[in-house]
Amino acid sequence: MCTLSWLPERDGYVLLFNRDERRTRAPALPPEQRARAGVAYLAPIDGDHGGTWVGVNELGISTGLLNRYQAHVATSPIPPVSRGLLVAELLDSASVAEVAAAKPTFLFSISVMIHVHPNELEQYFQNIMTIIGDSGRAIVSGKWSQDNTRSYSSLSWAHSMASIHNFVVERGWDIRILHEGAAPQGYLDQRVRKGVFLITKMVVLVVGVGEQLFADAELGDLLFSGHFAELLFAGASFVA
Repeated sequence: MCTLSWLPERDGYVLLFNRDERRTRAPALPPEQRARAGVAYLAPIDGDHGGTWVGVNELGISTGLLNRYQAHVATSPIPPVSRGLLVAELLDSASVAEVAAAKPTFLFSISVMIHVHPNELEQYFQNIMTIIGDSGRAIVSGKWSQDNTRSYSSLSWAHSMASIHNFVVERGWDIRILHEGAAPQGYLDQRVRKGVFLITKMVVLVVGVGEQLFADAELGDLLFSGHFAELLFAGASFVA
């Protein structure tokens, strides 16, 4: 897996990053100094697509890219773009606020919600809404309960959809289920559902490319299982 750690020091911090390795990946180039929009930065270069997975610029801003689990590649009429190129595009940023202002068009949170403690659920959705901003959309997959939140282990919950809906809507956002299915085998409680839902700032219809993808009933199964493609819409895609 990818890991990122940092050690604060009096005059800065030490950045440590371990990239997951695949034998099929082309050898990467060691860190070298480059410049983007007049801002110097230091980053290794991916051997396949020319992007990077970690970098730091002369202004003290660091960017990094963590795991992406891939087992299925969905088709999209939009040519895919390496995530490493998106990381490199942020390396001329002058502040954390400037990085945060580069809102994604789509954010994918795949099978994360089930591991969010009930006491942290509101913060989880607040973080999602903060990241996507007023114009982005979040695709969330997981399990939920049709009534009360249910715990199946010390680290696994099916949260109440009513609670999720109320929290999101009360803050002026819209939530709609894109795909819903019965609970997986092994879940004795049939009030537990699995699927995918969409969060947006305003009530919108999923149109264009999104409509073609979300109309496919298999998409929900792919997202829920973690077998999803890195889909780039309008040149931006973040996975949470």
